[in-house]
Amino acid sequence: MRSIRCVLSALTLGTCSLAARAQEAESPARALFKEARELAGKGDYAAACPKFEQSLALEVGLGTQFNLADCWEHVGRPASAQQLFLGAAASAKAVGQTEREQVLRERATALAPRISKLVIEVNSSDPKLTVKRDDLPLDVEQYGRAVAIDPGTYVITAKSPGKQAWRKTIEVKPGQKVVTVSVPELEPEKPKAAVAGKAQPEKATAKPLPPPAPARTDADGESPPSRPLNNRGRR
Repeated sequence: MRSIRCVLSALTLGTCSLAARAQEAESPARALFKEARELAGKGDYAAACPKFEQSLALEVGLGTQFNLADCWEHVGRPASAQQLFLGAAASAKAVGQTEREQVLRERATALAPRISKLVIEVNSSDPKLTVKRDDLPLDVEQYGRAVAIDPGTYVITAKSPGKQAWRKTIEVKPGQKVVTVSVPELEPEKPKAAVAGKAQPEKATAKPLPPPAPARTDADGESPPSRPLNNRGRR
């Protein structure tokens, strides 16, 4: 009986192990990873990168981080690739995978000559000033600092209550070393003009007097005297 129980227990454990592996293999993260690897193997990195990103969002893993960083490198995003390589290296170090850590750091170092940097200088002491790169707000500590950035088009904006907003579009080209943008002192807002077409109150005007009535005439057409004749002297 004991032997039978052992056999049944082993079979049950084996079945559970196989089921767990099958479930792991069929998980959305692993399915996306597999699709991305196939696309990358064909050289279609533009289609592979989004799938690696989706897989990493569902399940964090060193293998996925490495492959996504490699994918970003191939599509011309060296700054993002370097950052992810370094992040994966830190994760590998935390779990004692020193060889993997070394490879990841070497890949990150090799990208350094290809990385562009953006410097945003702010010539204002306004404490209410808000500066953004696209939708990313910048901290005061980031003003004037060189930040690694991928090639592409970026919009730099600056706003402050009671001031005119400032905006500038820049293009970072592949191979550019440093791109510098200066944010000027914002000008005060202009007073708002009167709304066009707004009805003005009508001015009171005196109404014209009616024309005088025509003078009354007698039957023979002669106008009557202005004053009645004196009866004196009549016969």
